[in-house]
Amino acid sequence: MIYKSISPQFKIDFFKYIDHADRILITAHLSPDDDAIGSTLGLQYLLQRLYPKKKIDVAFSGYPSDRFSCFEGYQNIKYNHDIADELKNYNLLICLDVNQYSRISSNPDLIKSTNLPKICIDHHGSIPDNFSLTTQDVNATSTAELIYKIAEKKFDLDLIFCESILLGLLGDTGTFNYIKPGQYHIFNIIKKILTVTQINIQEFKSRYMTVDPESFEVIRQLMKNSQFLHQKNWPNFHISYLTREYIADNKYDDSQVGEGSDIFVAQYIRIIKNNNWGFVIRPHSDGSCRLSFRSLPGSVNVRDLAERMGIGGGHDRASGGKIMSANNQPIDPLQALQIVLDWMKLNSPVLV
Repeated sequence: MIYKSISPQFKIDFFKYIDHADRILITAHLSPDDDAIGSTLGLQYLLQRLYPKKKIDVAFSGYPSDRFSCFEGYQNIKYNHDIADELKNYNLLICLDVNQYSRISSNPDLIKSTNLPKICIDHHGSIPDNFSLTTQDVNATSTAELIYKIAEKKFDLDLIFCESILLGLLGDTGTFNYIKPGQYHIFNIIKKILTVTQINIQEFKSRYMTVDPESFEVIRQLMKNSQFLHQKNWPNFHISYLTREYIADNKYDDSQVGEGSDIFVAQYIRIIKNNNWGFVIRPHSDGSCRLSFRSLPGSVNVRDLAERMGIGGGHDRASGGKIMSANNQPIDPLQALQIVLDWMKLNSPVLV
């Protein structure tokens, strides 16, 4: 069953699944961002309050980030080589902020084939994989907003829950920069959260928006490696990358590389005049290269690009992807770049 919003009937169906499960696993996409972390922690906290005797865990494929360690419950998140390895320990899987199994695991077929019920709660426009229950509200600002709506009237809002939700809301709205017509309802939610908690947003963000020296060096290297490219029939674009040699020489881990890359993408991709879209390529320890795409209104629909390439998905103006080599050997970022460029030569962009 697929719903387009957190309707009363969706809530009834959702809590039926919760009622019948005693070991629940909550996850989100690879390289979890603010919304993925905030929504998973928020849902875990809600369910633990409502069902104190159930086992309710959060786990991700990948590695932790110190940036989120100030949030209640983050220290208990399980980080694994692959989330698919955990499924045997649970009888319900809930996927947040993602609607495709390939974006949570390197073994999507294993997840698809398992018999345990699977729930998807998401706000992206990608065509979802087959879940037992899905809500896909493309008008929502974030998945954290959807978790807030599930929680409404279920329990009294408190500081711990509201901080998790606020993390997701601020992250996916760019502290309200990305809100579109039809999403102004979010300010009513923000008002309720701030009234209950008396949070100062600037002070709140200062707790988790600091950058460690290693991640800052990653940003500097991405500055150095920036290129401004042109491809026939495509708008001019900005790309950057990190080499495997650079990461190995400096002994950086996936978390440090990911944090630096995320900041660079958010701050610098799509802001250079006449280069209103672009992407960053970073090697990952699993041998793949991860790509982060961004664009401005009127430029390339980067969700469409990632989906048509078959490497990922996300938002129209902010998406992610993963490229593996054909022989399962570590792929070089410049090889990954060439794969994208070769695809662009044969395809035309969709503008949004």
